[in-house]
Amino acid sequence: IGKQQYYSMLIKLMDVMSEQNNIQLKPIIIEIAMTEHLPYHIRIKAIKSLENFGDVTVIDKIIPLLNDSKNYIFYDTIVDLILSMDVMLDYEPKLRQASFKAMNNQRELIE
Repeated sequence: IGKQQYYSMLIKLMDVMSEQNNIQLKPIIIEIAMTEHLPYHIRIKAIKSLENFGDVTVIDKIIPLLNDSKNYIFYDTIVDLILSMDVMLDYEPKLRQASFKAMNNQRELIE
């Protein structure tokens, strides 16, 4: 099985898992979102599918992605997740803190 076929099956599997709203599948979807070697579009799809669970605790597991500046491609998707659960006031400080960490980490790499 080639990489493209693997990724295609993974996307289809995520669709099925997120539609099931089975709580036991949440950790798997979170792991997909956090796995660095997967393509960005698959990880974004995983983050978006977490909205279907309606569980704000997933946000705390996803925000650490933003501690690394290379992961800022996920920023809008994570903000959309937070907004969809109507908890922006609770998570705005955590978003700022993650941004600050990413900025400092990037600065250290440059120096």
